Amino acid sequence: MNCLIQGFAQEIAIGQWRDHLAYNQATCIAKADNLVYCIANGNLFSYNLTDNSINRATKVNGYSDIAAVKVAYNETAKAVVIAYANTNIDVLKGGKIINISDIKTKQIFGNKVINNIFMDQQYAYLSCGFGVVVLDLNKLEIKDTYNIGINGVSLDVKDFTTDGNYYFASTASGVFKGLKNDPFLSDFSAWTIEASLPNTQFNAIVFYNNQIYTNQVVGNNKGRIWRLNAGSTQWTWVDSIIDYKCLGMRVTDNKLMVMYQDAVALYQGNFELMDAKNFYPRRDPRDAIFFNNNFWIADFNNSMVKTEFQQGTYEI
Repeated sequence: MNCLIQGFAQEIAIGQWRDHLAYNQATCIAKADNLVYCIANGNLFSYNLTDNSINRATKVNGYSDIAAVKVAYNETAKAVVIAYANTNIDVLKGGKIINISDIKTKQIFGNKVINNIFMDQQYAYLSCGFGVVVLDLNKLEIKDTYNIGINGVSLDVKDFTTDGNYYFASTASGVFKGLKNDPFLSDFSAWTIEASLPNTQFNAIVFYNNQIYTNQVVGNNKGRIWRLNAGSTQWTWVDSIIDYKCLGMRVTDNKLMVMYQDAVALYQGNFELMDAKNFYPRRDPRDAIFFNNNFWIADFNNSMVKTEFQQGTYEI
């Protein structure tokens, strides 16, 4: 097994500033053209696939805040969205950093956090502790807010997706659904709970291969993945209760990625396992993407880890 460790050392000129921040505890990762963005210890850095260089994004070089929690790329708008722990937002677009502070500065009832970012067309759908905020990345403004809780109660939304006809939200109190072309999605009455699922915490939801997948949190260290076939109303188990946490799911390179507590797994088709990465030391994966036959893993102990499909070598 081979391991390559790359450092962050860079020479600077006299009189210039340099940050001294930690980058080992990685929690989120995203690809934007030839750059891989990663958040570690709340600090954002990018890895250039062309020349293998590393660039650190800090307030010193123009970013608006500290303690980043999520990063995602919108292909349609050619924009990178960075969400911070205080709900401030930076958008990287056209070589500029645009700050959108509306959520941060607005008085909001409910848990003021951003849990996840889902992209669809030119919009970023922010799963927040109080609902869903829709960010238009062409106009660079907040387009709408969905308060989906029953009777308008603020609801902690963990993840968000669409099958093209409906929006689906995994929340702390079950899975909710709203018609995508409904012009009144900001009204809680436009949303209904999926009654065939338990009214408990679901922390991830994606649309893959004409199916919706969502994970039910079971206790502190277990999960249960459910699936809904397109056109159906009946949810079924992919597995019975699994003896490890499912931390998240995403569609990457036309495949389904599932981040478990101790491994990252890649699936195709009807949830058919292609490969799982659980061999490198001190592993603690929190997020991952797949492209060019490689896994890129945000690991809480090892920073960013690259490992080839169906191979046992890795790079940190």
